[in-house]
Amino acid sequence: MPKSLASLRKQGWGVQSGAMATLVVSAYVLVAPVAGLLHRIGGILAAAAAAGLCLLGAVLSLAVTHRWRDPKRLGQAFLAGMVPRMGIPAGGAIGLQLLGGILAEGGVLYYLLVFYPITLAAEAWLSLPPCDRTAK
Repeated sequence: MPKSLASLRKQGWGVQSGAMATLVVSAYVLVAPVAGLLHRIGGILAAAAAAGLCLLGAVLSLAVTHRWRDPKRLGQAFLAGMVPRMGIPAGGAIGLQLLGGILAEGGVLYYLLVFYPITLAAEAWLSLPPCDRTAK
């Protein structure tokens, strides 16, 4: 693993949030053309909404887990971080789907299924306490 990538786990919330935003924007750049081909502007907007919901949930979850960085409280931090991590994307997507309109027609729920696993994996990895391989 590159040193710079491994050092992200030792950084503060701001740096980790910036890395998360970079990851989500990079994924969006790959997804947006496909969304545009499938659903025109509605797909592009739905993909952006799903990416934003997942990013917001992941960043707030990082804030919660960053508050409890102690390895002894890791389980509590993950459980507390689960509320924004799952609640914001799911609640937002369900709300947008129930409202209908261009985002629902553009497939916001489908794009949520694209962005959520990406942000979940990255947020879980960033939330782990940094490991010291020299300690035995």
